[in-house]
Amino acid sequence: MLNRHKPEARRRRHKCKQCGKLFLSRSNMEKHVAVVHDGKRPFECEYCQSAFGTIHALNNHISSVHEGHRPHECPECDYRAHTKYILDKHVEAKHTERARDKQCPLCPHRTYTVAMLSSHFRNIHGSKDKFCPVCFKSYATDVQLNVHMKAVHLKEKPYACEHCPYRYMYWLWSAEKDSPLVIPCYLEPLGSPI
Repeated sequence: MLNRHKPEARRRRHKCKQCGKLFLSRSNMEKHVAVVHDGKRPFECEYCQSAFGTIHALNNHISSVHEGHRPHECPECDYRAHTKYILDKHVEAKHTERARDKQCPLCPHRTYTVAMLSSHFRNIHGSKDKFCPVCFKSYATDVQLNVHMKAVHLKEKPYACEHCPYRYMYWLWSAEKDSPLVIPCYLEPLGSPI
């Protein structure tokens, strides 16, 4: 019998020199290095210019952010998530007796996880070295700069009301309620769902 067909022979032999993570193939390890350590994001969203390291991540982004596909429902509230993992994180953060024990060192913001605190720190307090070429306002990320350019200077509004000519820059989602925002349409009678 050939050794390569034995499960123990399919060990993860390719080790990332930067973080030590092991991979079954050299090509997977090289992709990991390019995306995680070198920051390569070759897959760009056609709607908002967000960039992703894999086509799978791009497709998930388009499905959840731009198409509003959120099949996983929270049993406690009306929140819906794109993946079960995100739903589980929502339930853990919003519906458990867990303290917001991660404190930002620069402001009063408190959060549940180190990842959420890192995101807050990068977006709010991080180096804002991305400058708008029109008004010179600065941003921490390319995504924030692109959203600003489209909304403020290009006046792009890709999302349309189904009942009237009104258009939106963003697919509207309420951060406070973790649910779609309902904006009354002047062409719909009161009480009718939009």
